[in-house]
Amino acid sequence: MRTDASNEQHNRRFSADYGHRPKGRIEIADTVSRDRKLFIDLHVGIMVDKIYVLCLPERRWLWVWQETYEEGIESDFALFTSGNPDPVWKLKFKDPNPGMPVADGNAVYISTLGRVAKISLTDGHPVWVKEGLYNSYKFSFMKIDKPVVFPDKVIFVDFPIPGHRDSRDSLFLDPLTGERKK
Repeated sequence: MRTDASNEQHNRRFSADYGHRPKGRIEIADTVSRDRKLFIDLHVGIMVDKIYVLCLPERRWLWVWQETYEEGIESDFALFTSGNPDPVWKLKFKDPNPGMPVADGNAVYISTLGRVAKISLTDGHPVWVKEGLYNSYKFSFMKIDKPVVFPDKVIFVDFPIPGHRDSRDSLFLDPLTGERKK
């Protein structure tokens, strides 16, 4: 049995507490001693769904999740730093189906069913947002794939809908302005 530092790091696991306490608490635990420590707190209403975590430099993590609460569904984006369970910043969109984010320098490209955006990782403010891509009530099951980033364009592609539409739609945008490109 190994007891060195690498084994201790290997034995740490994330767990979520969905009991009677506030929802969205994510803890890190050492499986050897079973000690739990609060890692982050998403502060959610009823349910969390579709969680993505993007590891960033300087011990930062971008968490993306879909939250169900009394009034409906929203997509949440938050930046957390190591050792602080509260976010540096948090951004919410009233759209379902958040997609996997992609970092590019000090910005991140995000998507939901109804919009795509470029967000500053420093303060969480949108650099640009393009809304109204799909009707979120009519196509609530539709998702957008992870953006593909090039120096001169960002490409957002939706997933095909089996039985409805076999092809994919693509959205080519300028990375600086968010304007459509061909």
